[in-house]
Amino acid sequence: MNTMRRSIAAALAALAFPWLGLSDAGEVACAYHAGTQDNPAAAPDPATPEGGGWTLNDVTAGDADFTWGGVSPDGATGLNAWRVLDNSTASGRFLYYSHALSAPQQSDAGAYGWKLAAVFRLQDPVADNAGARAAYLFFGDNANTRFIAFFDILPSGALEVNFQGTGGGTVVLTTDAAEAAGYNTHEVWYDPATRRAEYRFNGAVRWSAWAGSTGAYNGVKWGTESSGGRGDGYWNSVTFTINDPPPLPGVALHPQSSTNAVGDRVTFTGAFTNLVLSHQWYKDGAPIPGATQAAFTLPFVTVLDAGSYLLRASNTVGTADTDPATLTVLPDTTPPAVVRAVASVFASRLRLHFSEPVLAASAVDRFNYAFPDAAFELVDLAMADRFTVDLALAPAPVPGSNYVVLVSFVQDDATNAMPENVCVPFSAPSGFPAMGQLVAAFNGSVTAADPADGVTWPDQSGNENHALSYSTATNRRPTLIESNLNGFATLNFHRPSQQALTIAGPTSTGFHGSNLTWFIVAKPTNVAGFNPNLLRHSSTFSAAAWGSFMFGGNASTGYQPAFVSNGRRPAGSAIEAVAFPIQPGHWMICEGYVNGDLGESYSRVETPASNTVVSATNSAATPTGYGEPLLTWIGRSPTVASDAFDGEMAEVLVYSGVLDAVQRAEVQTHLRTKYFSQPPTVAITATATNLQIAFTGVLQAAPAVDGAFEDVEGVVTSPLEIPLESATNTLFFRARRP
Repeated sequence: MNTMRRSIAAALAALAFPWLGLSDAGEVACAYHAGTQDNPAAAPDPATPEGGGWTLNDVTAGDADFTWGGVSPDGATGLNAWRVLDNSTASGRFLYYSHALSAPQQSDAGAYGWKLAAVFRLQDPVADNAGARAAYLFFGDNANTRFIAFFDILPSGALEVNFQGTGGGTVVLTTDAAEAAGYNTHEVWYDPATRRAEYRFNGAVRWSAWAGSTGAYNGVKWGTESSGGRGDGYWNSVTFTINDPPPLPGVALHPQSSTNAVGDRVTFTGAFTNLVLSHQWYKDGAPIPGATQAAFTLPFVTVLDAGSYLLRASNTVGTADTDPATLTVLPDTTPPAVVRAVASVFASRLRLHFSEPVLAASAVDRFNYAFPDAAFELVDLAMADRFTVDLALAPAPVPGSNYVVLVSFVQDDATNAMPENVCVPFSAPSGFPAMGQLVAAFNGSVTAADPADGVTWPDQSGNENHALSYSTATNRRPTLIESNLNGFATLNFHRPSQQALTIAGPTSTGFHGSNLTWFIVAKPTNVAGFNPNLLRHSSTFSAAAWGSFMFGGNASTGYQPAFVSNGRRPAGSAIEAVAFPIQPGHWMICEGYVNGDLGESYSRVETPASNTVVSATNSAATPTGYGEPLLTWIGRSPTVASDAFDGEMAEVLVYSGVLDAVQRAEVQTHLRTKYFSQPPTVAITATATNLQIAFTGVLQAAPAVDGAFEDVEGVVTSPLEIPLESATNTLFFRARRP
């Protein structure tokens, strides 16, 4: 809104509402004021021009359920009021006043911010109305956001307010009955920079970071509008003010120039005064994609990053720039090196991680790679990121086998080239039940982080995991706990920190199928009040095409905690198999599958400590659907921050296809034996004629001939007796888990 329109609006408002004491702080878009007992225009009707031209909803005069009218003065308060009494018990019958805003007013309110203020008191609750939201203040932006605050006096006499929507909640404003029943000032302040509102009670901030609820409505409302909620309010004033346009952003901090070597981490920071709605960093005059915060970090400096950097801040009035900072990069004379090679047994992929960014033209040149000891064909080469190249191999590496790749002439950004035939060893992972195609195997056996972001590591199947990062929170890598579960490392997920992982490469690793089976070894510590994710996968088809989570329970589970395996029908509704009760605080083997061909989901939970098993199957007439895969995550939903896992995980296995009962039993045995069997023991007792050996687990025994053991698994039983004459040589005994 330009200055002339602002001045005219303020002048008109001052003529219509001389009691408001307007300043240049903003435009009063709509207002009602009943004044004081000395005001000659005492308590005008809000629906009249003198009262502000508000619109009364569709109640009619003479309706016994509603009363409205002026009160001058309101007892000994000295204030006039407009009474709004709603004593209707019918759902959908309310008494309120509304005022629509023009399109320019809505635009200015969203761009500059606004304040909705009211002075009113609530009568002691209407009979049988305790806690039923007796009065409310309401603003809608005519798009899809509403700010609704409900007020009520509790049976105790306390005054409370409830804020609807994201960031909302309920707060008791005062427990003093006299203050609760008296006139109080209520204000909602909206900040366009954060798109959040704060609430002030008698001038003190009592709530903040309120984002409102969804729903389209244009303008301001006050009175009652809550199904079944009745109220008796005495309104002295209601004012909706649109802030004036802000000044341009002012530079408070300029970024500093820096000289760095290749591989350094550099952060540029700027700061501004006044309202800032957006930031954008520029390099050599061009905007940097995604660099929209007050600080910009280069995690790994290369020669290509040298240049001039500045930060631009914008608001609805215009923009302001910091002074440019110069990044000088020292000469790079060191060629790149392969720091890690990870083979994938299920995707026929070899992923090479380089010590620095490499030039794609050289990194995807098939003549720069050779396999001297294996007949691998390079089916395809592709850059996964600036540090990483994927080599698709045929045939797939043999699980448990060791190989070598010779890498030659790959160049960094400074065109330094690797020498010819650098030998890079790699191993094809093994140690997982080979049921069909294993598409992911995640556990606590992690290796060094990737230099690109510091939070990437390969899992034991050759896939890779990444800590998630969201715009609303900084998510961190789960904590590794060494030797935590029968000697195996586990990962601890802390829900308040919203720790999470993603599994990379869902398309290339088979996540696009419609039939999948998964196993999860986990110990949830808390499932009450939220839906902690164990494993979830999303696609273009629906929000969560398949996966498993836990929840605290509902009426269908007898309010007992449960484990859910989830699939989706094409209509988007869930096919959920709910197994309950589960035992939070205990380690569990959680299992699920989705059969997209039949439209079926299955869940099973085994708790080894208590030797209990619960399971469930659910089917639907319409098969599930999938679409293109988007993201697979462990621990926290990317869209619902509260649905974060709280507890520990030891292993996640995902297979393409629906495994049959025999195959699932084999994986169960593998996990049960790996994580929950007791370590083997051996006790040797000598008698006059023999050695008696008692043991648990599987015993391997043989004379020590050149250090070799003869495996006698399946033959030796406990106790074992060996005659002394057979022990002239030293005997070695080795026990292992079954």
